[in-house]
Amino acid sequence: MSVAPEEWPSTPAWKSALSAVVPVAIVGLAWLGPPVVGLVLGVGALVVGPVLSIVGARRVLRENAGRRVPWWREPPVRRRDRDLVQGAAGSCAAVAAVGLVGATGSWWFLLAAAPVVLPDVVLHARHNRAVRREHRVQ
Repeated sequence: MSVAPEEWPSTPAWKSALSAVVPVAIVGLAWLGPPVVGLVLGVGALVVGPVLSIVGARRVLRENAGRRVPWWREPPVRRRDRDLVQGAAGSCAAVAAVGLVGATGSWWFLLAAAPVVLPDVVLHARHNRAVRREHRVQ
């Protein structure tokens, strides 16, 4: 019988460093490059970001099945010290906002980060509501 380990190995430090440098370079390119580059990077981040946000949120919620996940603290069960999927989703939010602002010149496109973050918030709220409903006394 195969049982999942209690704690998964964290992302190696070199991958975490690379995942910090690459988004900064992409944001710089989106902001300082030609408007079409910012537009392409911003729209691409709007496509990829929500998918990564959903994958990261589902992983955390699956690890905490049956437990409420706090909004402002670490979840009770955190099998990874650093999670690249959640970090990449956050980077996509920044790239989408900066790329679209750089391409259009309108600061209203800072709201482009919302579609990337929104799926995580919705899944988190649904999970906590389901756990609360599960433990009601009848």
